[in-house]
Amino acid sequence: MLVQPKKRISAPHSLLDPIVLGRLLPSGQWGINRAAVFTFPDLGLLVVIPVWATKAVGDTVKLLLNDREVDGRPIIDQTELKQPTLLWVAPRHLQTGPYQLTYEIKQPNQKEERPDKPLNLFVKLELPAGQDIDPGPGHSNLFMYIPPAIVNGGVDKDVAEAGVPIVIRSESGSGLPYPDIAEGDVIHLSWGGFFEYSTPVTLEQINDPAANPILITVSKATIKEAGDTDLFGLAVTFKVRDIVGNESEDWCKATRIVVTTGIDLLAAPIVQEAVNNELDADKQGDNDITVHVTATRPDFEMDDIIHLTMLGTTLEGEKVEVTALPQTVDNIPHNYEFKLSIAAVRKLVNTQVSFFYRLERSGSSDPLRSKGQFVQVTGAAHRLAAPIIEEAEGDFIDPTKTPINVRIPFDPAIEYGMGIELFLLGKSPDGSTFLPELKWHIPEEDEVENPEGFVITVNDYNLKLLDGGTLKGWYDLLIAEGDEILRRESLHTKLLNVGEPKFELDAPIVLGVANGFLDPATLPGGTSKLTIPRPVVKPWVANDEATWKWVGDISGEEPGSRTFNAVTAQQDWVINLDAAFVAQHIEPNRDNKITIRYQLWRHATNETSLSNPLVFTVGVALDLLAPSIKENNGDSALNPLLVRDTLTIVVPDNSALLPTDEIIATWTGAQGTPAGGSHTSVPRPLGSNREFAIPNSVVAFNLNKDVKVSYVVIRDSKPLPSLVFDLTVLNMPQNELLKPIIKDADNDGEGPEFNVGNLTSNATYRMGVWPLIATGQYVWLRLKGTNADGSDYTLQIHTAPGSMVSAQWLNQGYYERSIALEGLRNLKDGSPLTMEFKAAFGKSTDESEAVVFPVRTYTVKAIHEAELTFINQPYLKKYNDLVEDIVLNSSTTQGVPVPNEKITLNLPAGFTYADNGNGSRDFWTDNNGILTVSGVKAKGNPGTYNLIAVSSTTTATARLTIVGYTELVAHNSSAKDIAITLDGLHVLTVDNSNLIGLYDAVKLSQIKTTRIGDYPTHAAITPDGLRAFITSRNVVFVIDMLNLSVIKTFGTETIPYPFGVAITPDGAHAFVSAFNGSSVSVINIQSLSVIKTIFTGANSRPSEIAITPDGKQAFVIDSFNQSVSIIDTKNYLVIKTIALLTQGSLTSIGITPDGLHAFIVASAANKVVVIDVPSQSLKKNISVMRGSKHIAIAPGGRHVFLTSHDTFSAVSVIDTVSLEVILDAHLPAMGVMGIAITPDGTRAIACNNKYLTVIAAG
Repeated sequence: MLVQPKKRISAPHSLLDPIVLGRLLPSGQWGINRAAVFTFPDLGLLVVIPVWATKAVGDTVKLLLNDREVDGRPIIDQTELKQPTLLWVAPRHLQTGPYQLTYEIKQPNQKEERPDKPLNLFVKLELPAGQDIDPGPGHSNLFMYIPPAIVNGGVDKDVAEAGVPIVIRSESGSGLPYPDIAEGDVIHLSWGGFFEYSTPVTLEQINDPAANPILITVSKATIKEAGDTDLFGLAVTFKVRDIVGNESEDWCKATRIVVTTGIDLLAAPIVQEAVNNELDADKQGDNDITVHVTATRPDFEMDDIIHLTMLGTTLEGEKVEVTALPQTVDNIPHNYEFKLSIAAVRKLVNTQVSFFYRLERSGSSDPLRSKGQFVQVTGAAHRLAAPIIEEAEGDFIDPTKTPINVRIPFDPAIEYGMGIELFLLGKSPDGSTFLPELKWHIPEEDEVENPEGFVITVNDYNLKLLDGGTLKGWYDLLIAEGDEILRRESLHTKLLNVGEPKFELDAPIVLGVANGFLDPATLPGGTSKLTIPRPVVKPWVANDEATWKWVGDISGEEPGSRTFNAVTAQQDWVINLDAAFVAQHIEPNRDNKITIRYQLWRHATNETSLSNPLVFTVGVALDLLAPSIKENNGDSALNPLLVRDTLTIVVPDNSALLPTDEIIATWTGAQGTPAGGSHTSVPRPLGSNREFAIPNSVVAFNLNKDVKVSYVVIRDSKPLPSLVFDLTVLNMPQNELLKPIIKDADNDGEGPEFNVGNLTSNATYRMGVWPLIATGQYVWLRLKGTNADGSDYTLQIHTAPGSMVSAQWLNQGYYERSIALEGLRNLKDGSPLTMEFKAAFGKSTDESEAVVFPVRTYTVKAIHEAELTFINQPYLKKYNDLVEDIVLNSSTTQGVPVPNEKITLNLPAGFTYADNGNGSRDFWTDNNGILTVSGVKAKGNPGTYNLIAVSSTTTATARLTIVGYTELVAHNSSAKDIAITLDGLHVLTVDNSNLIGLYDAVKLSQIKTTRIGDYPTHAAITPDGLRAFITSRNVVFVIDMLNLSVIKTFGTETIPYPFGVAITPDGAHAFVSAFNGSSVSVINIQSLSVIKTIFTGANSRPSEIAITPDGKQAFVIDSFNQSVSIIDTKNYLVIKTIALLTQGSLTSIGITPDGLHAFIVASAANKVVVIDVPSQSLKKNISVMRGSKHIAIAPGGRHVFLTSHDTFSAVSVIDTVSLEVILDAHLPAMGVMGIAITPDGTRAIACNNKYLTVIAAG
């Protein structure tokens, strides 16, 4: 966690040491390097004087180098008292060598004070290795010697064991190892980005390098840590850092060495954008880099997980380790691509980076490691962008502006948990500097993610002290690294002029000059005085010389000078101007101007300082009346709506004004208004146009405030101010301010109702634009409401400084943002939801200064327009009188679950709840909108009953069914099979007495019978209900269902012993099994011709057939070989045969409507075999009643009905979800065979030799 250190303050009579950027040397001296001296080349070495306990205005501080004053200044402003004082040692005072540095404090009427002892400095300005004259990579003066056997042959296991010796020497091998070598230098050697360091250079290594070489041995540990390489090897290079922190200008030119220590490593990854192992970060732009890992056998296996890592160290010494998102191997061979952030890569510019991966394998605790790919990253090092001082306009900043808002531009390097230390270095015209210690800013998560950056407001920086001087800013990014804080310095802002640039010395003063005019008639006794003020920050001293120059437009030049002595140096220099001087040098210049300036030559430093000029006109001042505002008709109260488009200052008519006079119109905002609330126009000749348009944006900063409007007339380069027009800017009328909306509310967001129950995703809030809107205006938006439990709902969508009007908002005319669904869905029905919006027209981050917009109020409608659905109905009575679990789903019309919904369930008579209660009862859905009611019991007679469920908005019904026969219909045939048309209107029966019968399915009255002969056994009806296919021992009959007549037959010569028959869902084909032909014949129903015969295998006995709902497969059972063959109905071939592992014959097959399961009756084994259709595999064997024969599946697919006719007749019901028998119901008719279910699923009809048995089915 980042914590800012407290300011150090000297105790009374015990001054702290000055603070200088440097480091403590082994000698006890404070080391100063070249960067510390020349970072501010016009100022020199920065010395910070800590605050002393009794610091007060009027104190003077001097900086002493070797007891000689090199800088000093008085304390002149209250804002300086709590801040350190900045002094400088000019570069001309410093050369390489030792110095003593101290300072001296002088307070009025007190003796001088110094710290107890001076600070001992050692300054070193030479860089190790001297100037690099090679424009390419590598320092022109740095060389190393690596044994040729290693350079050419690489590093194997034996070499690694001994280490790699590297000697730092000159190119020739003789003389100094490198220019400007110094005792204490340390070599930083990089072995593929992993570092080894030399011991500090000794005098012996400098004086006799041949006998005392600088030797660095790359250890086995470092070689192992860097790892093996591919054939391109890794780069070896070094740089030099001296004892005070100076570094060589570049690294030594790199040598690449191949490392193969014999460790069994995987192949190295490949950086796609690297060329010859160099990656140019500049060419990448904002594009991330791509790293490839090629997975091949045997090194890779399926389900391995690849973890790719980029590892390196920045030039500042910060370790950078980035791991890409892992990828699972699912294809071999395959090239896997990993993306790595270009922002992370840019941190490593001008360093060598290692790319490698680890392979995580199930069952292995030690990940496999790859070789490293070592890539040199080149390009311009990524620098944090300079901060933006928002009050600046071009190269200038108004010295009256406070506070200062500094925007930190977005940068991916700035992460949550880091800090910002902001620096604002000011320099006043007199040369004094200010760098106050500002509070660290720890940005919030939304600030670092804001693409427009974030703002730091500096409230107590006194720009007035810098008036006429300069200001520049930068910041350090603070990164916590354990107990240390790493710093990354941003670029600096351009140098800003604070107000109009001024010279160092104040202007001279002439008695009688007022507002730029001097009227000789008003001078007392006809005389005046010229005062040259003594400088405050750097006063003149004895032997300094001041020279003034008086220049009149008419009278010409008059000079004067003085050399100060110990007495005269203590006061202003006053020159009396007698009547003769006035007559000779003032009166002749009437209606013209006089310019006076002076310069000061400082004897001690041989420097010359210049003063600002005093310029005045001789004569009577112009009478300049106050201006007015055109759009306001001169009224002193301004309605801001009047200037929503233009704002014009009007200069009143004045005969004394000349067309050539230049006019500057000024709007001065209220006290404390940011810079944008004031405007000064560019000077222009008055001409005939007295109107001056200024930006109307200034009005937004001054709502409900008083402003001053004025102008300046410039004549002969002399500014003449007008009277001031005091103007009150009214507040923005509320009726002109729009309200925010939630687009999902009624009437396109206008409301008044907002039905949160209908939301399926996050809602969208929208805010438009308002009069005087501008980019950078901060905004606030709060939603307030009441949650369902009565608690407060508050959502802060906008707040300063993170939210402001952007250019996009302005250009598109609105701003939109999502509002989380979860919070809205929890609002209380009927409660108000308010939207409170505010905007800071004046761009202040203080919410109390923002304009409050009209409040939008919605009435929350939390009643869900829901759909109530019974799941898996009908619900059948099972064993023990229990009914299947009743399940309901409550969801919106868009399918979103409705939790905690009250549902009233109404049980029909004869049904009870688990606690034996009956009738109506309330229940509530769970968090997923599901209601499950278990334990309902049924005691009534077989039949279908209505179950009713009621919610607040809808009603749903379901069927409760007690399975059992409800009716017996006699007939005169021995029916063996039965089929029902898809429209549910007709029933077709076939029997062994050569009859087929057609029945009205509703009345179950016989319509017609037809005798066809040959003992028919199975029937199937086409989807359109027009034809039926009936199989018998030797013939396939095609029946016209309208008149129950035979229209076509197929004999045994075509289909030997036809048995089972099934129609494709599209009604195009009939599939007929040839029991004795080991085949299945395909009949084209339109042409009534056999188009294909499909062989089902030698000795096979195909019997019953079922076709999948999509018509793509036919399942054919082999009743004697206990198997099922699967036929591809498009290509007419058997694609798989599944052995069913049961005993005895197979008698029936059916497939569920969802196509997931096939149910096959193994009658002799008393089993029903379940096939998983998608996987074409056995799933389960279900034990059933003896004598089970035929099967029918309910249209909803939830239940399978199975007839049996052993010692008695019965119907069994199988649950297709649990795959269990849930009920056996006895039937009165004996020998029940075929069974079919009506399309509505309510009735099953079974047949035997006497009756049609109607069964309540659902």
